[in-house]
Amino acid sequence: MEKITNQNVTLYHGTTSKRAQSILSEGQIRIDADLIYPSEDFILGMDTTPGYIYMTDTVAKAIMFGNKSQIIEDETQFEFYIFELQVEVDRLEADLDEARIQSLFDKSLLEIDQYDWEGSLKRLETVRTADNLHVGTHIVRYAVLPTMMNGMHPLHKVTQLAIHQRPGAEGFNSFLKDVPWKDVIRADATGSKAAKTAT
Repeated sequence: MEKITNQNVTLYHGTTSKRAQSILSEGQIRIDADLIYPSEDFILGMDTTPGYIYMTDTVAKAIMFGNKSQIIEDETQFEFYIFELQVEVDRLEADLDEARIQSLFDKSLLEIDQYDWEGSLKRLETVRTADNLHVGTHIVRYAVLPTMMNGMHPLHKVTQLAIHQRPGAEGFNSFLKDVPWKDVIRADATGSKAAKTAT
């Protein structure tokens, strides 16, 4: 479950290697980034709405999304990124796209527009925001992990456990200690490098 501190929520965002490098270079996650799941490429309404950033309150789900996004966007690259974020609660709203997708299997989720971001996290483990998120304000740290296709990588087990272990199972969160987090540091005054990292 999410951690709330001074009305900020700890959330996670999984994305591709190429997009993550742009995020670190520009110093922000942008709401106008090209869609990974455009409507013309997906059936059964599994596309996402432009103009939003999608997040989860679990590391496992961020890993799942990051792995899937990397394979869809460019399966020749075998690493993806997850970001840890601190986001103000008044920026958050229910993830209507995830509700629509999951409602294919649970019709009760079509009622998600009747509740707020907290209800969205409780039922879907996802939320979204219509605001850009910035290094030094929202983006706290990141980790680079191998895709499921990168079976020889020493951290492959982390990705595998995150995706395949069921919540509540014994040792479900055991992989968390092995996630190789790196801090994201605020951009320098010249703006020549929007972000740098420190272990």
